[in-house]
Amino acid sequence: YVGVIETQAGYTLVEVSAEERIAVVSERLTAEAVSCRLIAYPPADPLIYVPPYSDGGSKSKTRSDRLPFLPWRQTSNSMMKPSVGVKGKVRVKTLPPSLVVGPAPG
Repeated sequence: YVGVIETQAGYTLVEVSAEERIAVVSERLTAEAVSCRLIAYPPADPLIYVPPYSDGGSKSKTRSDRLPFLPWRQTSNSMMKPSVGVKGKVRVKTLPPSLVVGPAPG
């Protein structure tokens, strides 16, 4: 499974392989880096997305505005070709930001 957590520092990509019993976490990624990763290794359905805590000013953004990293949302003018690694759209399941636990101080 693959999850993307949006933070002020960028995106965190969490990849979990139940068969191999491993989890890989990549932090501070750009939208382009997440998109490249999703093209190279298409995720299982659904892709899990956790938006950032709302600061009040970002309420005007819809979920689709917050998902610029999805390869199938890239425009035809983009350098990347979504048809290369993506075999169709993957459902996106949005989870509440309250599920993300921040690092402990100290």
